[in-house]
Amino acid sequence: MPCLPSRFAAVILAFAPLFFQRSWRHAEVLLTGAILTLGKRTVSSVLRIMGVAHERRFVNYHRVLNRAGWSARAASRVLLGLLINVFVPTGPVVLGVKPRGLPDIDDTIERRCGKCIAAKGIYRDPVLTPMRDGAEVVEDYRSVGLSLRSHPVAFLRATLQAQGMVSCADLAHVRDGRRIVVPGIVLVRQKPGSAKGIMFITIEDETGVANLILWPDRFARQRPLVLTARMLACHGRMQREGAVVHVITERLEDLSELLRSVGERDEAFPIQHGRGDGATHPAGPDPRRPGASAAGPGIQVPTRDFR
Repeated sequence: MPCLPSRFAAVILAFAPLFFQRSWRHAEVLLTGAILTLGKRTVSSVLRIMGVAHERRFVNYHRVLNRAGWSARAASRVLLGLLINVFVPTGPVVLGVKPRGLPDIDDTIERRCGKCIAAKGIYRDPVLTPMRDGAEVVEDYRSVGLSLRSHPVAFLRATLQAQGMVSCADLAHVRDGRRIVVPGIVLVRQKPGSAKGIMFITIEDETGVANLILWPDRFARQRPLVLTARMLACHGRMQREGAVVHVITERLEDLSELLRSVGERDEAFPIQHGRGDGATHPAGPDPRRPGASAAGPGIQVPTRDFR
């Protein structure tokens, strides 16, 4: 097992009393891997992310789930206790009780009671609609700031191609001096002091990255767009010097609204921009932005801005 942070290890060790010592070694790997795994949490995916995918006796991990003598109900009680300690560390906790005279809590829940039922109570059994692929990517970015699924731009590729836009990988086959349009999510903006006002922008799509050069006069004309857009389309001209490829920008187009459509969600795709002086103040939100002190939903993905 890798060395875990103390708070992380404390959560895992809370489940140790539920297992015999012989099976706990394997259960510990499964628990840790289940937290770290994105997507479907199968035994194979858990072992893969824990670095033991080639373990000869992998069947021992399956036996923890289908043969080891541990109680799922007891594990649920431990998990509930951990959640209460985090979200309601002090004060009373009331679960599943409604004031007299009010409607039921939820008409879709199933109520179990009777002499022959040992675990009396109410159990919610909703029918969940599977999330769209794009929505899963959005949620990955919202929760952990990355996704092991498809790149966000991949869901927009058909729309971009219909507008005559090329991918970043296509730039390797475009001749020098040709005018093109290449879109991508903004990764880096930098304006070195020695560059005489020239700005360099790096954008990314599902095929790779592209480097854009923006002259000072064009930056001045589109300054708000350049500094705020989450996704850009660069209308420009190819410049090739040996193996180095750039796009000389003539005009930039803001595609942030198109990015919002990934997953068919109303919320904006959660890529938040960092401060323009990120080189000297790399941490924290921009205090000049309204509501910057309020914590946003989930982990945000800032661009790296150096000016």
